[in-house]
Amino acid sequence: MITFRPGSITLMLELLIGEAVFAWSCPKRSYFWLRLIGSIAICLTAAYFFPFVKGGNYSLFSLGRIVLLLLLSYGAVWFCFDIKPFAVLTIVASGDALQHIGNQTLNFFLYLPFENEFLKFIKENVMVFELILCVLVSIGGFFLFGISFWKKKLYERYEKHLSIISFSTIFICLGVARLVNLIPGQSRNQSISSFVFCILCCSLALIIEFTIWEIATLNTKNALLSMQIKEERKQFEETKKIMETLNQRGHDLKHLLQDYSGNLPEKYLKTVREEVQLYENRYITDNPSLDVLLTNFNYKYGKLGVKLKFVGDSSLLKFMDEMDMVVLFDNALGNAVDAVLKVGQEKRTIQIILDKKGNMISLVFINYFDGKLQIKNQKLQSSKESKNLYEHGVGLASMKAIANNYDGNIDFYTENEKFYLNVYLFDNSQAKF
Repeated sequence: MITFRPGSITLMLELLIGEAVFAWSCPKRSYFWLRLIGSIAICLTAAYFFPFVKGGNYSLFSLGRIVLLLLLSYGAVWFCFDIKPFAVLTIVASGDALQHIGNQTLNFFLYLPFENEFLKFIKENVMVFELILCVLVSIGGFFLFGISFWKKKLYERYEKHLSIISFSTIFICLGVARLVNLIPGQSRNQSISSFVFCILCCSLALIIEFTIWEIATLNTKNALLSMQIKEERKQFEETKKIMETLNQRGHDLKHLLQDYSGNLPEKYLKTVREEVQLYENRYITDNPSLDVLLTNFNYKYGKLGVKLKFVGDSSLLKFMDEMDMVVLFDNALGNAVDAVLKVGQEKRTIQIILDKKGNMISLVFINYFDGKLQIKNQKLQSSKESKNLYEHGVGLASMKAIANNYDGNIDFYTENEKFYLNVYLFDNSQAKF
């Protein structure tokens, strides 16, 4: 027998509430509120006129009803929010998981082998209590998963494979639950087991969407850091060879000035003197690797008016792995030069202060900036454009990872149009045990 009943409206509301936990933080399309009101109206109207089948085919009908309502909600989310199709799938799968956890939790309690007036009252108003329980589960889902979804912008950094696996897990869960309900003469314990199975499957789907995604994100970041270190090692080795060649060239030009200064045009002499000046501005410290880094930086950016000042005893850094030091300085100076090139010539100065207190080594990188910083959740955001979203902030992440390797940390602050990057490292090379 085919009839109509408000149960489909309740289910539609539960799905939309569960999906709202994740969708609310996503970028919204133009005329959002008009789109939202229209979408909700269409979804609820379609749910109201959705037929209800009584009899032995109810379980299969119920499965088909959920699939069609999910398609409706998928269209509503896509219509209102400016995100990719697989991001919509992530939201729909997560919202359906929350709805199903609430629904099956209520069924679990209703099938427990005891009766009282309160349970009787719940059974008489089952749809109202189901809606209330789904709202409570969605609130819990917001604090467990929704906030993380917003802060980490999962709608931009979703994994297609995880979205498909999560949605498939929920769909299999729904199918198995409906097939179990078709078994004739099903006992109370079998019904309770199917409810627990559904709750566990939906919880697993949420874990797949978020916890495993976190692991995948971390692995991707680690891979990028490894690639960066490998690339910088290659560049550093090439830089050392280039520095040797440039030193020889500077030596030759210096002798050229001494031997032929009286026979060369003044214009040419001026160019040669400037070139020699650049070569002579070499850094000679107690740390050869640092010498190469600073001299190369001075040669590359000195022509653009960037002045580099180093204060401190470079031998304090000899406890560091050579590539750790290279990556740390390369990223810190790279960020600094990006900033000073946006200000006037008179402010194009980068200062490095190296100091030691006990076993703690402090490195302070100071540079002027144009007053515009991207700071979110007390974290400095990378302003560099990249097609791969995981690459944003990799330079900062690599510096933090290196500091952590030496039981240290990094922080930053701004003062009087200057940016201060502080790096703290612990020299445990001479620690006594």
